[in-house]
Amino acid sequence: MKTMLRWWVMCAVVALAACGGGEEADTGHYAGGVLTGLKAGNSVLLSSGTQSLTLSADGTYRFGRFPKGTAYNITATSSSDTQACTVSNGSGQIADADVDNIVVSCVDTFGIGGTLSGYAGGHGPVQVALNGGEPVSLTADGAFHFTTRLASGASYNAALVSVPETLVCSLTNGSGLVASTDVTSITVACEPALAGVSFTVTGLVTPDSVTMQLNGSGVDALPVRSRRVTSTANGSDSFTVNVPVGSTYQVVIVQQAVGNTCTVSNGSGTLGVSGASNVLVACSPNLYSVSGVIELWSDDTALLQLNGATTVRANGPIGSTSNFPSLIPFEFSTWVAYGSTYTVTVPEPPGFEFNEPQTCNVSNGSGTMPAAAVTNVSVSCFYPFVLAGTARSR
Repeated sequence: MKTMLRWWVMCAVVALAACGGGEEADTGHYAGGVLTGLKAGNSVLLSSGTQSLTLSADGTYRFGRFPKGTAYNITATSSSDTQACTVSNGSGQIADADVDNIVVSCVDTFGIGGTLSGYAGGHGPVQVALNGGEPVSLTADGAFHFTTRLASGASYNAALVSVPETLVCSLTNGSGLVASTDVTSITVACEPALAGVSFTVTGLVTPDSVTMQLNGSGVDALPVRSRRVTSTANGSDSFTVNVPVGSTYQVVIVQQAVGNTCTVSNGSGTLGVSGASNVLVACSPNLYSVSGVIELWSDDTALLQLNGATTVRANGPIGSTSNFPSLIPFEFSTWVAYGSTYTVTVPEPPGFEFNEPQTCNVSNGSGTMPAAAVTNVSVSCFYPFVLAGTARSR
């Protein structure tokens, strides 16, 4: 009987060993820890590989079993942007025991932002970045916020990344430490970028002047006097007011020169950041006539000359029996430019053709051409033995 019992026990042991009953099967180990700081009403999603947990209250937690040797990497995602959750001791490899030291800590987060002013529309975006992250694009005045929220005690540093060339912007209150409230004090102040308009005057004969006026969408609202400049000499000149970059401008003549005629070229356009300096005001002197009268006796003829070149022939009355000379008008066909000199001479006085030339005196016959016709040239001719203006017989 004892022999049979011993045999049965031995068989049972052999059978149990054959079925694996001699060593407990490896079913893996748990990974978990503790959650702290989660606010009521919020939740946090913990994930590692194919496993995930959603926790809605502080306390201990654990995932399902991980097979021995499995690598784990726990991540935490808060359901609310008002809290951020971080994981400590969240990665490793399952060994021969449960893991219970993975700490998930949740803290409140606060918004970071401020105010944009002076944008006024019509520009490209003003880009501002927080802590070197992805910038936000601002295209209107008012409050702005970064998408990233920070925990209390975290440092923040906001900076301008890009500004359109039509604006000049500055950022203030851009750095500090987050307290227990949203940061709303960052200020981005912009104003239109300004550039100058200049022009070059050529050909202006002095003493004379021309008055220019600056018009356009960026300056029309300014007083007219501030938008005008009077040029009294050739060369570069400029307006004292500046024009917002990107606005239109137009340079016009509002007071034409007296003795010159001036025109504007390249006088309009849209102002770039470098301003406008290719406006040209080209002037040329006006031309005026020279005329007068000459005293001639009956059947006399005389040749008058202007500046040694242009001539005009004046003839006295034919067959006149008057005992006094006649005043014969004359005018040169070539006109003289304002500011130039003019000289009237008598190269062939009366009697020249008979080798009995008279002596001629010219009054008002030379000078600098004014901004008007010269009409007062007077020529009187006489034989040396006859006083001008007295009777003679022929």
